[in-house]
Amino acid sequence: MQSIIRVACALLVWTLVTALPVQAQNGPYDLPDNYLCYKSKVSKFSPSVKKTGLTTALVDQFDNSDYGVLKERGVCLPANVDGVTAEDEVTHLTSYQIKTTKGAAKHNKQTGVVVVSEFGTVTLDTKKEDRLLVPASLNPSGGALPAPLFGLHGVDHYKCYKAKETKGTPKFSTAAAALSDQFESSRNFEMKKVKALCMAVVKDGDGVKSGDGHLLCLQAKPQKGEPKHTKRIFVYTNDSLIGHFHDTKKEEVLCVPALVNPPAEFCGDGSVNQAEACEADVDCVGAGEVCVACVCTQCGNGVIDGGETCETDGDCAINEECSGCNCAARAALGTRVLSLGPTGGMFSSLAGGAKFSTPTGSLTLEGGLMDGVGDVALSLAAGAPYFSTIYVQPIDETLCTEYSSCTGTLHCGGGVNVDIIVGLDSLAPGAGACVQDGSGNCPGDPGDVCCSNACEGVGVGSGNSEVVTTGVNGSDSGVGAALFSCTARVTTVLGQGVDCSAADYSSEAVTTQVFTTGAATTQITNHCAGSAAPADSVVAFAKSGEVFDCSNFNLEDHVGALATVQTAEEPSGLITGDGAQAIVLDDD
Repeated sequence: MQSIIRVACALLVWTLVTALPVQAQNGPYDLPDNYLCYKSKVSKFSPSVKKTGLTTALVDQFDNSDYGVLKERGVCLPANVDGVTAEDEVTHLTSYQIKTTKGAAKHNKQTGVVVVSEFGTVTLDTKKEDRLLVPASLNPSGGALPAPLFGLHGVDHYKCYKAKETKGTPKFSTAAAALSDQFESSRNFEMKKVKALCMAVVKDGDGVKSGDGHLLCLQAKPQKGEPKHTKRIFVYTNDSLIGHFHDTKKEEVLCVPALVNPPAEFCGDGSVNQAEACEADVDCVGAGEVCVACVCTQCGNGVIDGGETCETDGDCAINEECSGCNCAARAALGTRVLSLGPTGGMFSSLAGGAKFSTPTGSLTLEGGLMDGVGDVALSLAAGAPYFSTIYVQPIDETLCTEYSSCTGTLHCGGGVNVDIIVGLDSLAPGAGACVQDGSGNCPGDPGDVCCSNACEGVGVGSGNSEVVTTGVNGSDSGVGAALFSCTARVTTVLGQGVDCSAADYSSEAVTTQVFTTGAATTQITNHCAGSAAPADSVVAFAKSGEVFDCSNFNLEDHVGALATVQTAEEPSGLITGDGAQAIVLDDD
């Protein structure tokens, strides 16, 4: 389905890549992604905009007025349409019903609005305002995460109007496409009619990023025989209005990029006109030329011609990218929202290594510029502290962790080992040996420690600190391996459903947690187990993280996980003995 808008989108990408000095008079245009929108309701006990009295000032090409935000309507996810992937798969949209506030200017109804999309051209009349689409972060697993900062992504706000075809003009023709998003894999849909026209809008003075890029929203239903949407509960979204949880119901509309009242001729319209040299590669006759932004050029033809140093990033140094067929310094990797999900977990050696809880919450990581060997500085993004929440069911407690700062290195060039060992000597300093004595008869050597449990003496720890050793193996941990050290404070709160951001950490000591994408191992030496456990039950306990994809570092729910381990030293008299726990933070 190679439409004029798809052509315009492709041409836009090439324009950004090649930075050609000559462009067509009208276009190519900067267009948004496709979005598949789901009806949803706010989860029980979750905050809602209802009865809050929220208002917003909205300015677009049609209206300038104030609106009340009445209720949540749903969530819109970046969608892949017929294999064309979204450019920003991280920034989603939340949908709110809006209404002009009392005394404010009503909608100035529009007639004969020409709208061009990948599904053809349609002429519309607008009826009234319907909803507001707001850029949002989204976690399908329900963990809280910060709202996206408007200046750090390319997604606009959109004000949507109910619309119908202008009388006497051709009706919208039923269209079909294969759609996939973060909720569902590829399914075939039918788009049967126009539901709304959404205009890029200035919200409360935030500005518009792409004045040409709007959205045409079409009723979308899975084709006969396709599986229905799997309803999701506790989907967390956060935006500039509110953070809350949604329960999804079903698909509602597909919103596709659109031009509103475009000129009769533009780059991507399928005809060579204006100052254009081409609309497709077949229009170019020069040796090795291709059509880029309606200009014939050799840049982009897959061959490094004269005056070029590259055609792809692989032709450049590791810290460079191919821009305009010449190598240039890479931009910073940017942010990665690590929204903690069910593929992560907390594991205990005292439970046979089993997972006994799942962390929720989020960490937002910041990747800097890449150096000549492919190393990138990692840090905790602005907005700290961040929090993780782990509910421990057997004892009805919530383990809350406050992360205040983190630093580390992402090794995009590989060649580094990032495995760690966290070691602890469980024997009290100066003691001779740890001798388990279940019968109560201790050996006669006064230098020995006699215990029915751990080797610290009665009621106290050994006094030894954990020792963290990094790079403990000679093997290469791979491209995308990382070591990440965080300062944290940990506290426990009774009960479930705890808001860890409101917990009291003031009396807790500041600790250091070292995370790795490699193997994290605990080793407790001189361990003396409890009466219910064998003496060698904590020789070693390990969990592994997962390397990041440096080329797609900022994609949420993409590859990459961090693991850490901690020793659990028990004083004498407890039957559990020494132990260890591991935490894996993963957003897949």
